[in-house]
Amino acid sequence: KVNIFGTAVVAPGATVTLATYAVPASRRFTLSGGIVGGDESGEFSFLINASAISFMRNSGSVRTIIFAFPEPPEGGAGSIIDIKVKNISNKTKPFEATLSGYTVAV
Repeated sequence: KVNIFGTAVVAPGATVTLATYAVPASRRFTLSGGIVGGDESGEFSFLINASAISFMRNSGSVRTIIFAFPEPPEGGAGSIIDIKVKNISNKTKPFEATLSGYTVAV
């Protein structure tokens, strides 16, 4: 099982990587889900090798989003899995993400 947590204080309009996982050699990674959130509104993107696989946004009273992929995406050995956030508010605020999944030998 893999759980990668990251946090960052993000300026308005900026995009930063909150969590990253590099898939080890001879392994395949399945992204089962995670948790994203922050003190302000943000647009979260989930990427495998810089290709977006999902987007979501927190706002208003819903500051934390817990998600699970019904058909989990996969990345092979050497793949880079990222969760990024763009701060869409006008305030510098903290954001966080947990990337969850598992690896299997190939």
